[in-house]
Amino acid sequence: MRRRISRGMGAVALAVLPVLVYGHSDRPPDARKTGAPGDGETCELCHRFAFPNTRGGNVRVAFPAGLTYTPGVAQEWLVTVADPAAGAATYGFQMTARLVRDPEQAQAGDFQPADQTTAVRCDLPGNTLRGALGCPGGESVQFIEHTAGTATSTWRVIWVPPAANAGTVSVYVAGVVGDGNREPNGDDLYLARYDLAYAAAPPAGPPVLAEQKPVVNGASFQPGIAASAWITIFGANLSGSTRTWRGDEIVNGRLPMQLDDVSVTVNNKPAAVYYISPTQINAQAPADDALGPVEVRVNTARGAASASAMLQRFAPGFFKFDSRGRRYIAALHADNAQVGAPDLLEGASARPAAPGEVISLYGTGFGATSPALPAAEVLTSPAALAEPVIVHFGGMAAEVKWAGLSGPGLYQLNVVVPDVPDGDVEVVAEIGGVTTGRGDFVPVLR
Repeated sequence: MRRRISRGMGAVALAVLPVLVYGHSDRPPDARKTGAPGDGETCELCHRFAFPNTRGGNVRVAFPAGLTYTPGVAQEWLVTVADPAAGAATYGFQMTARLVRDPEQAQAGDFQPADQTTAVRCDLPGNTLRGALGCPGGESVQFIEHTAGTATSTWRVIWVPPAANAGTVSVYVAGVVGDGNREPNGDDLYLARYDLAYAAAPPAGPPVLAEQKPVVNGASFQPGIAASAWITIFGANLSGSTRTWRGDEIVNGRLPMQLDDVSVTVNNKPAAVYYISPTQINAQAPADDALGPVEVRVNTARGAASASAMLQRFAPGFFKFDSRGRRYIAALHADNAQVGAPDLLEGASARPAAPGEVISLYGTGFGATSPALPAAEVLTSPAALAEPVIVHFGGMAAEVKWAGLSGPGLYQLNVVVPDVPDGDVEVVAEIGGVTTGRGDFVPVLR
């Protein structure tokens, strides 16, 4: 009884419903067709039989400054739509940039046409091309797109970032490929998302690890790490940028061992690096049979820093949905809705668990699987834990339907919620005599 999860560590994936497309060969599309949050049907009403990202091509954006921006400093991007279909005749695209804090309504920066092949369109309901006075005040987001379908599959786009640090900017782009027959079939659609980080000033010196708890379990943030599990490193000057790995950095199923100039070793073995920032790094510890104190080392172009961590056979911990309060376990219902109070996560549906229901809990550090799986690789098939795990809700034992790895370093425990009272119920898991500790909760409501 296993359910697939697309990402761990609380990262929010771009969820795109199967949409259907026929390229606009004679006119550009209406606004909100990029696949970004709030962008509606994404051409679903008038385009059919082309499911996104299934035909072997892609839509890509080349960023001269990498995935970063300097406030107010304009960038020129190159948008390219590629498709292997022999009948590809016309191409088009639409792009938008949004602030992560409000991806449906918060415009990030300003688009400008680089030449006559592109134009800026205002948001619905006006859905007009932007005039000399800009977009109407009530239309908060904007789009840049092709002016007409063309045999040319590349466009230049100018983007002026926000005037100040606005946090992460998400760029959503849709590329269409038409076969020229003006029928609603035989056309292709490609979607992509890029996250641009504020380009902070380079760190003043070499990295420095925190004096207290410099290396901890990546889920519980407590001391003690396990082989192939996620770890978190705290400190200062750890990186000159803030970002997670990109899809193109996962090559042949291998996770990246370095982001920008930052790499990590655990017991002199390289670790996969998922997230870097000036104060925090998230990495997957390598496979290792050693037990006891090991050196965790952060390497950068400006120097290196290291600290000792206790490598254990088991170091179980639960990820949290509420990253600030760190109270509620990352858990899903059978329909993939979050387990939690309705207001747990802004913009996401959540509801409490019910007694008798099977929910999935997510964590790291639960030890070996059968069969054994390598670290730092994309998981192609789930694997069950090699040893049994015990789960208690409020001191009451829960039936464990299945437990094992469902992603790199990401453990999934499918459990039946026991007949416990309504409210926030503390959950404790134990494997090999080691527990997840106290303070992890799941809300329950009959």
